[in-house]
Amino acid sequence: MDWQPIETAPKDGTEILGYGPWAGECGGVHAGAEVCTIQWKNGHTDYRGYEWEVTHSDMYGVWQAPTHWMPMPSPPGEPIL
Repeated sequence: MDWQPIETAPKDGTEILGYGPWAGECGGVHAGAEVCTIQWKNGHTDYRGYEWEVTHSDMYGVWQAPTHWMPMPSPPGEPIL
């Protein structure tokens, strides 16, 4: 699937890939546009317009304003030994 406008992203807490110029941190980095795993957290933020939270991070969560999204890929299969 290709990148979709963020307005079409699920807003039920589903974890997705988000792309955009981050206002906070994504993986500890402060600059540029990045890809992060995110989920909708509307109603759980003090920053209106930044209702997306970076998942699996201890950084400031709900400071994200992504412009695009896509579903998470399937995990890889069993490793070949």
